[in-house]
Amino acid sequence: MKKDNIIKIVISIVVMLLLGYLAIFGLKFGDKTIIKSAKEVKTGLDISGGITITYQAEVEDGQEITAQDLEKSKVVIQTRLEAMNIYDYIIRTDTNTNQINVEIPTNTSDESVDPLAAVQGLDRTAVVQFRDGEGNILLEGEDIVSAKYSEDPTSSTGLPEPHVVLNFSAEGSAKFAQATEKMVGQAMPIYLDEEVICAPIVNSKIQDASAIITVGGSTNAEKKALAEEYAMLIDSGSLPFNLNVINKEYIGPYVGQSALALSVRAGIVAFVLICVIMIAIYRLPGVVASCALIDYVAILLLILSNTGVSLTLSGIAGLF
Repeated sequence: MKKDNIIKIVISIVVMLLLGYLAIFGLKFGDKTIIKSAKEVKTGLDISGGITITYQAEVEDGQEITAQDLEKSKVVIQTRLEAMNIYDYIIRTDTNTNQINVEIPTNTSDESVDPLAAVQGLDRTAVVQFRDGEGNILLEGEDIVSAKYSEDPTSSTGLPEPHVVLNFSAEGSAKFAQATEKMVGQAMPIYLDEEVICAPIVNSKIQDASAIITVGGSTNAEKKALAEEYAMLIDSGSLPFNLNVINKEYIGPYVGQSALALSVRAGIVAFVLICVIMIAIYRLPGVVASCALIDYVAILLLILSNTGVSLTLSGIAGLF
């Protein structure tokens, strides 16, 4: 066998062993985890269990809830979950019943943590505020009649471009004129529940009952996405309904954990059989293919564990 081939084989074996080690044990320096192991792969609601909360949108007589209103509430709930560092969730809206269902995978067997307590306040009314650089409140939700996405030509360029159109009440218009007069050339942060949505620059004093917010972005698609998001979040401060919790429940992990254990055992058996068959039929090429398969599984587990992607039973079937 040529020396170059021997070197390549040795390198391949070292890489395979290294990836396998990292996938099984991870990498830590002291108390700090550098690379997570396969044991730290997040699992979805169907495996780990979790909580599900159903909210009912309720209005006074004569009012109507639109699909857009429900979507605004969905975005607010999503923003609040991410502010709590919860990124693994499923939110569904039902326009027939005016309900919003939230599912959050969590470890329900850990009695030291109450996952329902951790997500309290998702149903509270959104608070939108315009502030100055020192944090003083200039306008609040009731001062803003609406915030709508638009692509109409703007006065600054005369060309169509994505932006947000704000419409103020009479009192809000007066407050905004006073605020913009003092803040020309400065940023005016807009907050939702104490989180900054955006901070547009005031170009001039605005005395009209409406104003526009232009957005940045390298492409028109990026500008459109940002403008739509800003409009929806700002407009959520004037939602015409309240969200009431009509159902909270824990989903146990018992069936999912059993199915996961069976899936893992089946995967190991299938993996071993595939390697044995390939080596028996193809000899050395089969060994090389088996090593490549080991590398593939190790890399896949490392990606899942270190990106925070949740693995579900259907996801396991799709991957393998």
